[in-house]
Amino acid sequence: MKHNPSIDLDSTYQRDAAKEVISPLIKKIAERCLHIELDYHLKNSNKKNRKNGYTKKKIKSLFGSFNLNSPRDRNGSFQPLFIKKNQTNIMSNDVDKNILYMLSSDIGRPNIRSYLEEIYQHNDNLVELISDFIIKENNYLQSKEVAKSYSIIWLESITCANKDSLEASLKYYYLLGVSANNTKELLGIYSDKYARQEAWKDIFLDLKNRGMQSIISAYTDNDSKILEYISQVFPNVELHQESSLV
Repeated sequence: MKHNPSIDLDSTYQRDAAKEVISPLIKKIAERCLHIELDYHLKNSNKKNRKNGYTKKKIKSLFGSFNLNSPRDRNGSFQPLFIKKNQTNIMSNDVDKNILYMLSSDIGRPNIRSYLEEIYQHNDNLVELISDFIIKENNYLQSKEVAKSYSIIWLESITCANKDSLEASLKYYYLLGVSANNTKELLGIYSDKYARQEAWKDIFLDLKNRGMQSIISAYTDNDSKILEYISQVFPNVELHQESSLV
């Protein structure tokens, strides 16, 4: 099987695909968390106050820059925490990586809460509100239907600091696909343990159960065993191993 001739498989195209798909997701999660923060602030304030539009700023992330609409209040007493008022680079404290980590398939509420508790200084009510939102987004991502056919699938790795384990860092993976009509999608996010076990096959079976029937080409920067497992589920796929983008 051949690649879709309209697709140029260079690193720029791959980076642009990640930017087009993942940056809007990070923006969506960040803005919603900020809205939950402001609603909580207004509800628990003793002073008369209300929402007062947005502060717009350009945010730099691992997956490219995006414009963030940070909500503000009339009194100016709201101090956002998920992305702070003067913060324009979220790579320095791994906000972008940790958003994806919280959306990974097996993360669980305790790990989501652990990350949020550090941000919100153990404000249990606020942590619970934002945890509920993150879990809904997580469930949607892991259960959404996928296209029947994909020209390309990338299996990219991400490493970030792990403050909840004796290990210095954790590694997880996101699957980015380009469908037959050139639509780019985030197909799923999975933790490191799948890369070391035959459970990778279960991931590809999950994609098949969600509607995927064929893949033309699969790329990964990880263990070649991953390519072996995907070929067991999608036997006609062209397999490629390459360096990571991140």
